[in-house]
Amino acid sequence: MTTGAIRTELRGIGLPDSVTGSAVLVYGTAGGDGGRRVDDDLLWDGSHGWRNIPDEVWQYRLGGFNPFTKWLAYRVNTALTPDDRHAVMHLVRRLYALHLLEAEADAVYTQAHDHPLVV
Repeated sequence: MTTGAIRTELRGIGLPDSVTGSAVLVYGTAGGDGGRRVDDDLLWDGSHGWRNIPDEVWQYRLGGFNPFTKWLAYRVNTALTPDDRHAVMHLVRRLYALHLLEAEADAVYTQAHDHPLVV
């Protein structure tokens, strides 16, 4: 996910709107959740945001928290640079890629649990 060609199913996920310079994240509460979800999009202001945020990313929990909205919460009312906006895109894609691995990981765990190695 960090090097090489991007997987086809991840290409259209989390695309930030093209905005010159920095953009201020106006939605959310510091320390709570950041951004405003409208359909499949997450807005940083009234008309700009990241497009095509899957439900699986929006609802993803790790240790009881959503790392995606928590990352944004610490940036509410601050300027998001182009690098910040691309970092969010990469975070969304990584979380979705983890979601895609869940069924396979569960199957591997079940296999290892049901057939442990005997040493």
